Amino acid sequence: SYDGLKTPIVSFGNNGAAEGLYNLRGTLDTNNDDVNHLHMVVVKECDEFSYTKLLPNHVLLVLPQDFDVLGRGAMKFAAQALFTHFYDVSIGDEASDTVWPFVMMMNDDCVAWSSWKPSEESISNLADEWSDISLKELLENVESSLTSEVAAVGFRPWSTDLTRPNSAENLVKRRNNVFTSSYIESCVILNLYAARDVFCSSTRFNWEDLDWSLRLAAAGLPVQRFENIALCTKVMPAVKSHEILNSEKSTILRESVLVTAADSEFVPFSFHPSLLLEKHFNKNAASVFPLSQSNPLNPVLCIDCYISLGTDILVEFTSSDPSAPDWALDYNKLYGGLLLYCPASTVTFDFLLKYQFAEGATVCVIGHDRSSLRQTVVKLNLESEWHFRLTDEFLTANHTVLSGSNVRPLYFLTGMHK
Repeated sequence: SYDGLKTPIVSFGNNGAAEGLYNLRGTLDTNNDDVNHLHMVVVKECDEFSYTKLLPNHVLLVLPQDFDVLGRGAMKFAAQALFTHFYDVSIGDEASDTVWPFVMMMNDDCVAWSSWKPSEESISNLADEWSDISLKELLENVESSLTSEVAAVGFRPWSTDLTRPNSAENLVKRRNNVFTSSYIESCVILNLYAARDVFCSSTRFNWEDLDWSLRLAAAGLPVQRFENIALCTKVMPAVKSHEILNSEKSTILRESVLVTAADSEFVPFSFHPSLLLEKHFNKNAASVFPLSQSNPLNPVLCIDCYISLGTDILVEFTSSDPSAPDWALDYNKLYGGLLLYCPASTVTFDFLLKYQFAEGATVCVIGHDRSSLRQTVVKLNLESEWHFRLTDEFLTANHTVLSGSNVRPLYFLTGMHK
């Protein structure tokens, strides 16, 4: 039998070879034990030299050049596709339950894990009940607790005032662990077999795990979070290729010019359109969805994807899948906005009619080109419920050629509820 950790560990080179946390030896080889394990670091071709130089003893998966302009979502998409292929090859003609289907995918800012253990004595300081555990202890616990029905598992975020896991709602207890059904992020233990039809979005730069776990759950797949294990992440400095977007002091690129009116002249920037759009909505969503700003009673409805609209606007996710679970459907709320991001064929006029929108609510339709915007408006008969103006059509202000690849801008059109 195999004497070691069954779960492969995949890290993603997002913060650079010098800043990212890739050396797992200290947290895996406890008590000077040499633990058998597989650890792979996924990197872009443009970063290969620095990772090879600083991590000479690591297993690197170098992605093709086309990935150089893409984000962490694309890196996770590639890793999921590769390990799903490995899993399919491994099972061959064997029964699927003979091959371990899980893989750990974690960001390169994951620094430590804490575990809660119940005490027989009454302890006033809850922090005394939480203690650090090694990655080896974590994975041994996880491997003894997971069931094949679960599609993905994560961990609660660490904070300075961690509460007892028994205080969470909808608890499920299994092998001395406490789980809840919840979104997960930063560190995902993925069931390759169960999640084979729901891939991480290859166009996402931020919040890719939240979007991914919501889509997994909306497909009826169990997504759970350890409530008795907390994950601590490190605050990283801005990545050089993105720092111009993250720096509030930058005078070269302001948030207001990340998108521009269609047919207008603009100075293009060498960033992927998906990144520009994410940054625009995260900072300027109030200008797109004014009715929902600081108004939780009229949130913005996002269909089949999650987009961060900043801290002042509440977002609600829903699924157009006919078999979507009840938690993803709320027909009684009055929404202040509707976001359609390249809507799937399952989004129909009748589906949208089930939802209620306040007077003055905003719809935002996003597409790969102007033609797809118009096709969406016609297909969903949006003009019967929403008023559109051609002056409310915008596109991302990106170069159309990035790292030798043709990259079209993203377009979006806004309208007001009649």
